[in-house]
Amino acid sequence: MNKIFFRAVGLEILIYCAVTVAGYLSLLDKTPDVIIKRDAINPSSSDILMLIGQLTMIFNLITCIPLSVNPCRREIYLTFFKRKSNPVEHFIVTAVLLGMSAVLGTAYPNITSAFGILGSFMAVPIVIYYPGMLYLKMSEEPWYYPKKLILIFFLTLLCV
Repeated sequence: MNKIFFRAVGLEILIYCAVTVAGYLSLLDKTPDVIIKRDAINPSSSDILMLIGQLTMIFNLITCIPLSVNPCRREIYLTFFKRKSNPVEHFIVTAVLLGMSAVLGTAYPNITSAFGILGSFMAVPIVIYYPGMLYLKMSEEPWYYPKKLILIFFLTLLCV
């Protein structure tokens, strides 16, 4: 399972990086926010490279959403239920996750602004707060250890 997930994420990163670099190098300072929406470089000819980029993005979306549901569903079970799933729960959780993705995609067709807001709010917790909390949880030292006290102080300050 992890092997499939890591390959899927690696493929996503490779495709996104290739489209980003190719799009930027083709337009430099005129690069749009969403690179696959750019106009053709030469309007009189077909833009085969952009068509290939759009097709790889379609393939990426078709394959990565089902592959990303499995680790998400597994973490939901481990976090909330503390056990393995039965087939009915498996179907319900998968349907809810995919339904939420479909509703979000339908409700916000121009979701880049929502991602910008989400990214600005979640960057600090993901980069600083969660690793600090994981260190506190996984460390075998007592809570009054000086290194832990400093970390607790800064994490508390971050929350305020």
